[in-house]
Amino acid sequence: KADVTSPRMQAAVREWLTLYFGEPRREEDPSDRLAVLIVSKLCRTVFSEYESRVAGPRAAELAPCLDRLNAVRARALQYALVGGECLLKPVPAGRGFDLVPIRRDCYVPLGRDSRGGLTAVGTMELMRQGRGGYALLERRTAGEEGLTIETRLFELTGDALGRELPLAALPRTASLSPSLLL
Repeated sequence: KADVTSPRMQAAVREWLTLYFGEPRREEDPSDRLAVLIVSKLCRTVFSEYESRVAGPRAAELAPCLDRLNAVRARALQYALVGGECLLKPVPAGRGFDLVPIRRDCYVPLGRDSRGGLTAVGTMELMRQGRGGYALLERRTAGEEGLTIETRLFELTGDALGRELPLAALPRTASLSPSLLL
């Protein structure tokens, strides 16, 4: 179905997201917003109380992983405090992984274990190339054997998914694998 949300309501939703996720407008001081103030104080408290470090024989090997985690920790905590949950999505980068925080409203839980931990999630990225629109769908499943990443590319026909395309159809997705086990 087409989105029937009025432009006025769409603007109100954008305003709410801006207020709670701390993206200031040019004309305002973000520290004046109560939500931003509370979240930033909590982040400072958490990170002043806890120091992350790696020790032991694998410390040098694991240090880059910790650096990547530390680079996104404040944003991830902000997303978790505001949305109730945050996904740290590992994205292959060079010889390791970067971690990308994903807000709760930007992924779909597809499976949970008996303790409520995520075992599978789905994400969608909308892309434009030329005059065409595309949707990159991804399912990540954590299991005994590791993390499985399944990726599919679809052509958009209006507001709906159209036919599935090979990942090589777009330069941006050509390096992706339809199924990858890590």
